[in-house]
Amino acid sequence: MTRRDTSSLMRPLALPDSVSSPVVTPLSPSVVYASRSPDELDEQYDGDLSGYTYAREGHPNADVLAGLLDRMESAQGGFVTGSGMAAVSAVLMGLMSHGDHVLGGINSMVGLCACCRKICRDWGSRQVLPMRDLWMPCARRCVPKPN
Repeated sequence: MTRRDTSSLMRPLALPDSVSSPVVTPLSPSVVYASRSPDELDEQYDGDLSGYTYAREGHPNADVLAGLLDRMESAQGGFVTGSGMAAVSAVLMGLMSHGDHVLGGINSMVGLCACCRKICRDWGSRQVLPMRDLWMPCARRCVPKPN
């Protein structure tokens, strides 16, 4: 029995030549992206070069989807995250300041509640508990007053 060389299976192949083209955007299943050198990777992380490094930090599928959602919503600058918790964390960390309050729905995920508690504690903010259903009239009484 001879041993097969499988190292070439790990490298991407170019798409076959074709006179026709896809009618939908192809999906990119890659999770990790290779840079030509460590310096080039540093330049990507510094924002001097654009490109992908690791799917959790951005990937072509998410960029295409975000662009389509921007068009549908007549918006700009949207982004797609890999999970609901990533989306919540990005919004909270992007918008919250010291002393802000967080008011959420009563049926929020347990993980979301724990995340809010940690972010609020670390940032000197306050999570209003118990979380209320924002559609209920009594929710107005729970809305925090300015600091």
